[in-house]
Amino acid sequence: MSQADWTMMVDGMDTASMLRGVTGAEPRPPGGGAFVYGMRSTVETTGAAGLITNQADFAPITPGAGGPPVSVGGGSVRGAIKRGASTISTGFAPMFWIGLQSGGPTPSVNDNAYIIGLEDSNPHRVVVRKGRIIDGVPAASSTNSLMRSIESELINTYWHLRFDMIVNPSGDVVLRVFKNDLTVNDVTAPVWEELEMDGANDGVNGFIDDVLGAASGSVPYDQGYVGFAMKNQGQTKRCYWDHIEVLRQV
Repeated sequence: MSQADWTMMVDGMDTASMLRGVTGAEPRPPGGGAFVYGMRSTVETTGAAGLITNQADFAPITPGAGGPPVSVGGGSVRGAIKRGASTISTGFAPMFWIGLQSGGPTPSVNDNAYIIGLEDSNPHRVVVRKGRIIDGVPAASSTNSLMRSIESELINTYWHLRFDMIVNPSGDVVLRVFKNDLTVNDVTAPVWEELEMDGANDGVNGFIDDVLGAASGSVPYDQGYVGFAMKNQGQTKRCYWDHIEVLRQV
């Protein structure tokens, strides 16, 4: 995906307080190209900045041919993601999200979505939560997140993740998390394996956001926007992304 495929979210940190863009100065994940996309905070400000994909049929997602009714927009977001090396290893979190519920013509960091990100901790886990982009991915517990990975990593480590949002005919939404082992497989040739998650309520590793709203505390999102973002709570915090892919449910 190119720069033209993305639109900046509104209500986020400005481009002076959160620098952003492609860079060749940061190491890429195995199999990556010449650049990664990064964000770096320059001030002691609490906020977030993010981008949404603006492509036809993906802003918001609409189902592909033979898919669910047109009001339903499940899909998948995939990519490499990293909490970059920083003087203090907490105070920031990178994330992907899907199913974002936009309250205006352009999605805002104050909007809600299904979020997958690297929690604000070192070492950190992969965390799935349902909530506002601006709230980021805090150190996770059973009360502020839906699922948490069993495994963890230290700061400055790339994860190659796949986050599926599957809308069932019943209205339930199934969330599944997969990991590609970058020590074995490049980002260009992933071998996806389900990531073992604490808090799963669907088999071993998945989460069903049920149509009654019992599991997550609110009714599921059956459509919405896709993108990535960084939550910031300090100065000179850095996050990186690479090889982002977005798919829609068929």
